[in-house]
Amino acid sequence: MDQNQLRDLLSSAVEAEVCSNEALDLTRNAIAVESGEVTRENLLNIYRRRLRRTEEGSALRADTQVLISFLESYPGDTLNMLSVKTKEGGSHLFLTNPSETEVLHWMRMFSR
Repeated sequence: MDQNQLRDLLSSAVEAEVCSNEALDLTRNAIAVESGEVTRENLLNIYRRRLRRTEEGSALRADTQVLISFLESYPGDTLNMLSVKTKEGGSHLFLTNPSETEVLHWMRMFSR
């Protein structure tokens, strides 16, 4: 996926209120975009386990709860995880539909 495709994909996600303009700004200087298929059930297992280890009231806990809620309501079995690396050393993760035409969730807790 090139930078123009990424910008279009994230612009659509901002319009659909899946993520904020911040996600678009953070990925403006993307140097690498990688993606791979993930299963909903595997992600649920991972993040339910992590939720038990997060501190009550923390931002990480809140973000993890939002992710779990999204995954519980997602009707399909598979998603794609899109990883965006930036020139500044940033890293950002998004979940897309299997065909990578729509961002479904911004995994904000991984943005750095």
